[in-house]
Amino acid sequence: MDIEFATKTIEYKGEERSILMQNENGPCALIALVNVLLIDPRYNDVSQELKRTVKDSSNVSLENLLQVVAELVLQTSGGKDDTFDTKKEDTGEDSDVTKCLTLLPELHTGLNVNPTFDGGFKDSPELSIFRLLNIDLIHGWVLEDSTPGYTRLQKLSYDEAIDICTHASDVMSAGSTSESKDTESILTDAQNLKNFFDESPTQLTTSGIQLLIGELENSKLAVLFRNDHFATVLNHDGTLFSLVTDLGYKKKQNIVWESLLTIDGSGNAFFDSKFQESQYENEYNENNDITSNNENISTDHQIALQLQSEEDSKLAKSLDRKAPSNSTRPNTKDKKKKHKKKDSKPKSKPKKSSNVVRGQSVTRSNNNRSSTPSKSSKDSCIII
Repeated sequence: MDIEFATKTIEYKGEERSILMQNENGPCALIALVNVLLIDPRYNDVSQELKRTVKDSSNVSLENLLQVVAELVLQTSGGKDDTFDTKKEDTGEDSDVTKCLTLLPELHTGLNVNPTFDGGFKDSPELSIFRLLNIDLIHGWVLEDSTPGYTRLQKLSYDEAIDICTHASDVMSAGSTSESKDTESILTDAQNLKNFFDESPTQLTTSGIQLLIGELENSKLAVLFRNDHFATVLNHDGTLFSLVTDLGYKKKQNIVWESLLTIDGSGNAFFDSKFQESQYENEYNENNDITSNNENISTDHQIALQLQSEEDSKLAKSLDRKAPSNSTRPNTKDKKKKHKKKDSKPKSKPKKSSNVVRGQSVTRSNNNRSSTPSKSSKDSCIII
């Protein structure tokens, strides 16, 4: 049976837009990318076929969706539109077009990326589709500038951090008594990284949110990587909003966006298409009226928050169990998992650094949860 994605009609800047809702596998890179193409006015001229495909049906099959997106990718490679990254030759086995078409069939199941802790990503074939379609890929899993060893550690990628932690674990397991500066530095870095992983189990920090808001242009749509998922996000007047694609909210026309203000979700709220806060939560708190009706949005939201909290707690405990006293390996998930809500709130202002994958700004030595690029081992970050 072919996978299908439900659709929903929303309003954006006074115009109707049809978007994709997530299926049981959670918010994948395909949904996030396609929703940017469907919503962002920059793509109006090139996404008409995609918009018709989504608008003309209450459910869109994965097969039809991939076919339309593939045609759009081929169209961009013709260099006829300045919206896309068509400045370089896209021919041959190593071209972004070839990489993109190879990745497309699996885009709904997972995407292997490698973030750096300064807000960027290491280069990998998985970034080709973002470059080609000129869609920013961002993340907020950045180190606080007060972290010991910040200057050195913030340049690391996730895979590089794992290598340091593994090395430290091996040193400890071998019972080495060496007091060399190199050994001491490795053990110290591993401990600082362990602390960072323990404090940010959902792969987002308050400084990261502040960085995203500062670098994402106002009214600009992008794809956010967080907690092994992708989401369509928007900077609206200095606040970061995530497009609500949970299937449970399909019929809730007053719920289109969710603010990302606090990491634990306590300060987040839902908003309608005009970015007016939805009032159902206040009504829920006043009446304490929870029903078993699947359409009851208050119940859905409370369950989502509870599930996210439980997942964060389990992940943090898993990190502690698996880590030696001076090093750890964060428990990234390379299996498909359902989406739970994620949130965050900016506070301290971090140092700015490139945190987006745009056009041709990414080169081979670069940054995106990808330096040790397309590595699909268990230590890689897989987004679904």
